[in-house]
Amino acid sequence: MSTHVRPVATIEQGRYNVTLLPCPVDSLFDDADALLTPIAEAKQIALCFTPVEGLVAHADQKRLYQVIANLVVNAVKFTPEGGRVDVAAELDSQSSGRLVRFSVTDNGAGMSEDHLSHIFERYWRVREANPKGTGLGLYIARGVVEAHGGTIWAESELGRGTTMYFTLPHADSLINAQG
Repeated sequence: MSTHVRPVATIEQGRYNVTLLPCPVDSLFDDADALLTPIAEAKQIALCFTPVEGLVAHADQKRLYQVIANLVVNAVKFTPEGGRVDVAAELDSQSSGRLVRFSVTDNGAGMSEDHLSHIFERYWRVREANPKGTGLGLYIARGVVEAHGGTIWAESELGRGTTMYFTLPHADSLINAQG
């Protein structure tokens, strides 16, 4: 739990700092695939990363990886053996190309509307499904995404799975806006 103390404190104080640089999503996904696939394979879960080629987010690469890893590990945890987790990134069509939208989709148990309304709260967790969790992972993920100027949300259906979404600024849109 001590690994979460500093991020939680800085999030609560509104001082969570990120170093924003152009971050190629395909390169980030290659690294994440190499590090996270063994976790999924241990549970016989297919893990598939699908970026749009050449897509670049304006992000702190280390913190962005932290968010993706948290969402993927959660998806694997709540997906039954033999399931599937898909990780994707694309230009967000609703933002006129100013944002990159990331998604992590599983075909696990899904969540009720009541659970969905609480998942980003500090220390909140589904006790029967995750008795060892701290309830801080999604809270920290939200803080990291918001420190980037993005948003995070989830959609879920009981018995069908969950998709976690978040948006970050698109690096090319920032360059075009300045030039």
